[in-house]
Amino acid sequence: MSPALALLLTILSPVADAPRALPGTTWIKDPSLFAALDEKVAQLQVPPGSSVRDIASALNSISNGELERARALFDWIAGHMAYDDDAVAKRSFERDPAVLAATLRSDCGGFARLFHAVGKEMGLTIHEVGGVIRSLQPPAEIFISDSKQFVKGQWLVSHVWNTVKIGDATGLLDCTAACTRSITNGKLTDRARINEEFFLPEPGAFATRYIPDESKYGLVDHLPVATALAGLPIVYPIASRTGLDPAALQPAMSDSGPFKRLVFKGFGSVGAWSQLTSEGSTVNRSTLSQSDGKDLVVWIAPPAGPSCLNIWWMDSKGKERIVASYPIGLNTASPKLPTIYKIFGESRSELSEPIAGELKADEPVTFRIRIPGADSAGLICNDQPVVHLQRNGDWFFGRGTVPQGKVCVCAQFGGKSYWHGLLLYDVR
Repeated sequence: MSPALALLLTILSPVADAPRALPGTTWIKDPSLFAALDEKVAQLQVPPGSSVRDIASALNSISNGELERARALFDWIAGHMAYDDDAVAKRSFERDPAVLAATLRSDCGGFARLFHAVGKEMGLTIHEVGGVIRSLQPPAEIFISDSKQFVKGQWLVSHVWNTVKIGDATGLLDCTAACTRSITNGKLTDRARINEEFFLPEPGAFATRYIPDESKYGLVDHLPVATALAGLPIVYPIASRTGLDPAALQPAMSDSGPFKRLVFKGFGSVGAWSQLTSEGSTVNRSTLSQSDGKDLVVWIAPPAGPSCLNIWWMDSKGKERIVASYPIGLNTASPKLPTIYKIFGESRSELSEPIAGELKADEPVTFRIRIPGADSAGLICNDQPVVHLQRNGDWFFGRGTVPQGKVCVCAQFGGKSYWHGLLLYDVR
């Protein structure tokens, strides 16, 4: 058992708050500052089979100072080295920097070792950091022997990453998580774009997922013990670059019967949305996201087993990113939310009731929904209107019985007669 794993499994007093970066750490808020340097790295010609010294010399020729050199090296390794699934499956781990430089394929330990070796040759001060990363999804088969489930629905997986000195400050990075290439069954796959969020991420967010064997390499005021860690969200590095207050990622949660309601303050203005997964698979009809332009409200219908709520956000380059993942506890029931149609989100509609996606036939039910811009709204079953919803500003409400089958909440917009479906309920 690694020291980090032993630390986490030692139950101490719970830590109430998330880890925070220590003074003397550095992190990058705006990776676009490196756009010109990134392009130079992309155009750099380094002959295949080059030595550690040759790679270092080539990268030094296009960069100046510790920050640029660390970024150039990060870019180059993440864009040229392949994660070798075949070697990991065979438990064959290359650590000789000369061999790694020539072959450019390895596991996480090889990535960290080559970054260390080339960086040292470039004049950088670098450490290889061993530990574990926390996952709310089951590990892939090739990682099972390096993983341990520490609570229901959460795993710790062995991993290696790096720290680098920039002036008097220290930063974190993970070339493996950023890499574009992988080798599986002898086939090379290239995703073409590195994941730059893992270059000098904010240490507090990083520590919700990465736990080093030696606590000093966490660069935070404390490493959460198991009981506290299990309840913390995993905050991905991109979260600190959304421009939002970190408090937005600590939602207020309340229960309503078998459902959970989370409110993310200030997160409704960035176009975020949610997804619930269980055992690595998406759970249909399990989340309902709605925004008033300021806050993001997420209703969750947790499945019977442990699950994970992912909050997604689209970055400035149009790429969908997970901002944070939240562990959701066990649920004795398996409720469903209504099916949500695209126009519900596009119109920034907000459902007040009913939240349950399954209704009882011939029993009175109250509907209350805000539909900005709608002219009229109602319930339609088998192409026939069954309940007309009264309007009060942007809100529509009504009460009535619905027949067995499927009932759709629909609305008309722009003076047109066409009905747009927003939500679909099962009636049994």
